[in-house]
Amino acid sequence: MGSAIMGRTGINYLYVLHGEQRLTVHKPLPVAAQLLADERVTGAFDKGKDKGAFVIIEKTLRLKDTGEKLCTLSATTVARGDGGFGGPKEGAPEPHALPTRAPDLVQDCDTRPDRRFSMPSRADRNPLHRDPRVAKMAGFPRPILHGLCTYGTASAQSCRRSANTMRTG
Repeated sequence: MGSAIMGRTGINYLYVLHGEQRLTVHKPLPVAAQLLADERVTGAFDKGKDKGAFVIIEKTLRLKDTGEKLCTLSATTVARGDGGFGGPKEGAPEPHALPTRAPDLVQDCDTRPDRRFSMPSRADRNPLHRDPRVAKMAGFPRPILHGLCTYGTASAQSCRRSANTMRTG
């Protein structure tokens, strides 16, 4: 989710990571419509000078002609280089609890090295995902795959495995 507000915060984009994404669909999406987007910061939490900050942006899409809400998107940005600004330390949404049991499925899959180049067309302009020099400056050995791309790859692998199991089972 691109954010016009995030660009005005002054955060150091070299140390920004996508933390979490949520989507609430309020009503079925039309095939075509003119939309309005309202965007706001719903929280900025200071984890400390050496620990960074969490910034939560919420965007609501509404039908232009009626004002009806279609969906609300919420994204958490981990601003690794921007802690210590004096904001609240508590109150950020709790992360989802990780299961303590063994995983239901383990699937190893290779991700093509050029996969990261498809993300800019989906509004990801962060050079951390494409430029080896920028990745090294941010503390990574090479460009990292965007979190939503990683999620999509894992989901696709899981769906392929489920489809194969259904056909052969």
